[in-house]
Amino acid sequence: MTGLTATMIIWLIYNVAVTSLIVFLWRSLHVLFTPLLRNLLTVTLLIWLLIPSQVPSQESFAPSWLIVIFESGLGHGTVAWQTAEPLLYFWLLSCLATFLHYYFRRHLSDQ
Repeated sequence: MTGLTATMIIWLIYNVAVTSLIVFLWRSLHVLFTPLLRNLLTVTLLIWLLIPSQVPSQESFAPSWLIVIFESGLGHGTVAWQTAEPLLYFWLLSCLATFLHYYFRRHLSDQ
């Protein structure tokens, strides 16, 4: 078993920072947003900030949003879309699950 590598430490720091940001936003936005909108924002941040993708032509991973921005900036639209497409589908499914949760929660509480 290997110890912590520099890559693992960087990912750990990144994940802790993103999770702290999401928790901070979750607690501070309850005044401005309804619970549904707050959950949709949380799902969006979780998916777009925490899911990694493989860096093109490298054997390492990076946050998907970062790959999409750099590949788009370099003019590699196909690679950027290939990175963003699974995130988009997963985000849409998560939003659908959030809507269904609130629909059934409200529907069952009315009975």
